[in-house]
Amino acid sequence: MLFALFQKMKNESGLGSFFYHLEIFFLSLIFLCAWFLRPKRPQSQFKVREADLIQAIPTARPQKISLVGKPHEILGIPLHSTVEEIQQAYRDLMKQYHPDCVGAQGSREWKEAQVIADAIIQAKVAMISQVRKKE
Repeated sequence: MLFALFQKMKNESGLGSFFYHLEIFFLSLIFLCAWFLRPKRPQSQFKVREADLIQAIPTARPQKISLVGKPHEILGIPLHSTVEEIQQAYRDLMKQYHPDCVGAQGSREWKEAQVIADAIIQAKVAMISQVRKKE
């Protein structure tokens, strides 16, 4: 409606360029209002603390797991588990015992976690091969 009014006033008077600039101004104003009144995405509440930036590698040591025994005992799952259950147990243990999550590279905790991770990987491979042989 406003656009039609400007067109009519432009045609009737000799002030064509004035109304052209006025039209551009109002269209810009409408665009800006629409932009600022648009629905906003919720912003993330995640905030990085300065202490986390300074000490990026956690120093908490994971609990020890048994490295000897049958593969299902190392992974903490039943003997007759599916491939999905084996993969999930593997992921959960690796989140806890992965060397990069435990300590700085070359530290005592990192070396211990590397041994544990190797045992977890070997247990996963052994369990998956047993399941695949049964299938």
